[in-house]
Amino acid sequence: MLGPDAVKLIMEATGAVVGRIQMQIAEEMEARQPIANEILFERARQIAIEGKNDAVNTDGQLARAAGGYALFAGGAKNLEKRKERGWPGKIISVPRHWPWEVKFFKPHSPRRALVIAAALIIAEIERLDTLEKEKTQ
Repeated sequence: MLGPDAVKLIMEATGAVVGRIQMQIAEEMEARQPIANEILFERARQIAIEGKNDAVNTDGQLARAAGGYALFAGGAKNLEKRKERGWPGKIISVPRHWPWEVKFFKPHSPRRALVIAAALIIAEIERLDTLEKEKTQ
């Protein structure tokens, strides 16, 4: 059995470790805040400018669209290699699982596509949270 002094020492050491971890987490969050703000801005843009009505997308469309943008970003290197080999023009293939009309697939750079994907994931999470809230009321 541990004595009171040993327990106190363990508690102090644990507190110091937890404090360092909390500080590291806070620093990591602060470093990533500009990216998070960019994603939240894109989400607000989707709502305000594009007039997204997420409630009508009840079949996983938002998640599939996010996946489409993420897949585009992941395959962008291959598109650049194709261009280097002489393929003409802009080569964009719409993902097979894209939920809407082709004209709504508007990828830009791989980074921008990932920002759009992240905002669409937030939209799907918000939609699911709203559904859950409605069930409990």
